[in-house]
Formats: sequence, structure tokens, C-alpha cells
Amino acid sequence: MNPLGAIARALGGEVVGNQVLAPGPGHDKRDRSLSIKLSVFAPDGFIVFSHCGDDWRACHEYVRARLGAALEANDSAVITGFEIVSESERWAPEDVGRLAPDLRLPVFPCLETKAPACPGGFKAAARSRAALLDLWRRYPGPLVGVATGEVSGIDVLDVDPKNGGRDWYEAHRERLPSTRIHRTRSGGLHLLFRHLSGLRNSAGKIATGVDVRADGGYVIWWPMERLKATGFLDALAEWPTWLLPSLMSPPVPPPPPAPRPITDRAIEGVLRTVATAPEGQRNALTYWAAHRLRESVRKGEINEGPAREILLEAAQQAGLPSVEAGRTIASAMRSGPRG
Repeated sequence: MNPLGAIARALGGEVVGNQVLAPGPGHDKRDRSLSIKLSVFAPDGFIVFSHCGDDWRACHEYVRARLGAALEANDSAVITGFEIVSESERWAPEDVGRLAPDLRLPVFPCLETKAPACPGGFKAAARSRAALLDLWRRYPGPLVGVATGEVSGIDVLDVDPKNGGRDWYEAHRERLPSTRIHRTRSGGLHLLFRHLSGLRNSAGKIATGVDVRADGGYVIWWPMERLKATGFLDALAEWPTWLLPSLMSPPVPPPPPAPRPITDRAIEGVLRTVATAPEGQRNALTYWAAHRLRESVRKGEINEGPAREILLEAAQQAGLPSVEAGRTIASAMRSGPRG
């Protein structure tokens, strides 16, 4: 069922594009001064604007009263229709101002390219009607951006089908909890979750084509562009526990530095690399460092005894067992030169 058609019939108006034009309260039946658009954010599923200056609150009550049982019978269709603003239409400041109290999220204008239209980007996001009116008047943009992370309480799992994200999603969708999902303009998905404290933006940490938008980021609110959405903002899921290691893992450390002549400062760097080596790389980095120190011993820059001792201490700081570290160092010291 077309919810706009139902509204037009109830109000004696007509569907024009993505809105209904109908007579305003007290106006002739041929009048078309009242505009009604669907909105996922408004409690009743629609927003109202009078082109002749009638009070919008009175117009809203008039529309709701006229819809009556028709609205209640088709409430689900109205709420999930997502026929809000056409892709070519810019938001009028008065529309944004009316949406703000119901949206309850920090929003800001974005360009068609998805870049922020206003200086400061997501840091300029506002909630109040007055702030939004001012923001959109000064920096009009056709897209609505929503700041993610702690400021909004929302994190987003961004699945890009063009870069491998579809394969990951199809392989893991059964393990993902039920939550609100937005379809994106590129055919991807935005899965919305409750903000996880400390989580920041990341790209490809989970998989190629699967990014995270959290603290320090934003997303385009694609339902405002008539794109499909499912689920409710007040019923967002927590991040699944099986994803947490990937979400919060530290960045992959850089590879060991290329060989160069050993100096006191360079020896300190080699030892620091070993002492901070992550699990899974400790043994390999200890072996590499032993070769570096072996070359230094050969050149007379350090004695072998002290070299073994300081390297063993660094390996133990990284968590490598003493016996294992000692064997690794001894093996490297005995072997031939290593690049």
C-alpha cells in the first residue's frame, strides 16, 4: 500500500512527487497550501508544512484528526515507507528545525559527495531547532549527516559491497544480532549498534570492505534519502562479543627496521623493538635482534656476553620465557650473517 496515497485520500489532496498537497484547515477544497511528507523520525510518521503561513502545530493536529482511523490502520506502512525527501531536493531550514526535537540525534548538513557542508563537520552537529535552522541557512546541504560515537550513542558497521564487504556479510550475517539497518546509496548496509565506550573509527580492521564509524566519525542518514531501513532507534543491539577482539585490537605493528650499522642509539632501538613485540612475533623479533647484535659483536662494538644479557632481558620483558629466549639467542649467535 502507498502511504502517501492513503494520506491524500483522507485529506482530499493529491500526491505530488514525494509529498501530499492538500487543503489547509479552513481552506477551500481546491486549496493545496498544506504539504505532508513522510518521516521516520516524527512520532506520527509525517511532517507538515503550510505554504500560506498557517501555524504548523495547528496544521499537524488537523492532519492527524483528518487521518483518524486511516492513520492508525496504516501506521506501520507510514513509519517504514521512508519516502521522505527526494534525492534532488535540498532541505528547507524550517523542515530541519521541525525534525530536530524528534530526531534526538546530533545532525549537520552534508554535500552530495557526502563531505560536510559546514566548517567543523560532525563537530558542528546540533540538536536544537534554533541551532539547526541557523546551520542549514548558512550551509545548506542535500544530505543529513549524523555524528557517531559517544556524542550520539550510536556506532555503525559500514558494509561496502564493492570492496569485499558483501562476502563478509553473507558469511557472518547469521551471527549478527537483530538491530536497525540502513541501506546506503551505493547498495551497502549500515548496521547500527549501541556505542561501545572507547571505540573509534577504523577501516578494514574487521575485514576488507567492512569499516566502523564510532568516536571521531559520522554517517549519512540514508533513510532521509528514501532508502530502505529496518528496525528501531530505541532498540539498537549491543556489539556482538565475537567481534570485540577485532574492534578493539591495536594496530598491526610496523615491520622490523632495515639493517644498518649498529650504534648505541640503534642498539636501544633494537632492544625496544624486542621488548614491545606482540605475542606471535616475540620469537621472530628476538632472533632478528640477536643477528643484529651478533654483527655488532663481530665489529667490536659490543662484547658477546653483555649483548646476550641485554637481549635476554628485553625478550623477557616482551613475555618470552627465559629458556626459550636463551635458545633463540644462542641459535642466532651461532648461525651465519642474516640480512
